[in-house]
Formats: sequence, structure tokens, C-alpha cells
Amino acid sequence: MYKKHKNLVFTAGTFLLSYGLWAICILGQRLDWFPQGSAWFMPFYILGGNVPPIVAYFIRKRTEDGFTFKKFVKDAFALKQKPSHYALTLVMVALFYAVGAVMGGIQSETSPGLEERGVSGYIPLYLTLIGFPLFFFGGGSEELGWRGVLQPGLEKKLPFIPATVITAVVWTFWHLPLWWINGSGQ
Repeated sequence: MYKKHKNLVFTAGTFLLSYGLWAICILGQRLDWFPQGSAWFMPFYILGGNVPPIVAYFIRKRTEDGFTFKKFVKDAFALKQKPSHYALTLVMVALFYAVGAVMGGIQSETSPGLEERGVSGYIPLYLTLIGFPLFFFGGGSEELGWRGVLQPGLEKKLPFIPATVITAVVWTFWHLPLWWINGSGQ
């Protein structure tokens, strides 16, 4: 079943698990069980965002002969593009933060109640730079599922452009619950 319906199992599993974890975050915030950023909130929020690579790993483990965690990590961090492409990405990220720094700091969304406690909503630039590697675990790893399982599976049946558009649309819908979570980047 997994090999024949790999994309369906990946997509359904990812949506069910992520939406379930994010529903806990949404309910927890609405019912004041735990505020955004608390020790109870963050595991559900981060795990929900990292469901795509987790599901991708288990599906690949079930459908590819000789697939190991070492191969998964190697595939995830393989330099598949020209070094100039990576340099351009780093330059764009640096420009993104540089503009904010020149304008007075990087502004973040302030959760309700933080302003009363003296939190301004601005993040010092040094904290952004220190936290940069954590961006991978806060959302950057989701590519391992969507572009590592769903899109290649679609490309076996469809040309590149339609497969990419379908992946983008599905990926967009996957992000919808984040709009109801206070403090998310949406």
C-alpha cells in the first residue's frame, strides 16, 4: 500500500499529525492553558512544523530498499546546487536582516499581554544571528517532506510545472492552522 499510494499516505499523515498538534496549540491559547512560547506550547508547535520530514522518513523507510537514517541525513544536507546559489541565499537573508537592523531592529509579532510586561516587540540583531541555525528546526526542515517525497512522486506522473504547482497548493493549505496560532510567523 505504501509504495502505490506514497503521496496520499505522506500528505494525509502530515496533515493529520500537524493539524492535531497545532489544534492543541490553538485550543491551549484560546482556553488560556498555556501562552505562546511557554514550555507547554513550544513542543506541540515545533513538532507540528517538523511532521513533514518525520513522515517522509518513515515512508521512505517503508518504500525504499536499504534506506537508512544516515541516507536520509545525507540527502537532506547534500549540496545539490552550485555554491553561488547558496551564496545568493545567504546574501538575501543578510539583506533581509540588514534592512531591519538599519531601520532600528528586527520587529517580531508581540503576543497579547507582553507589552504590559515591557516587551517591545523588537528582537536585537545578535539574537537573530544566534538563532539562525534554529530556523531549520523551526520550519526549514519541512522541505524534506514536501519537496523530498510529494513533489518527486508527482513528477513521476506529471510534468515538472504542474507537479510543482500542486505541491505549492498543498503546502499552502498545510500552513493554514498557523494563522490561528498567536505568535506564529504567518
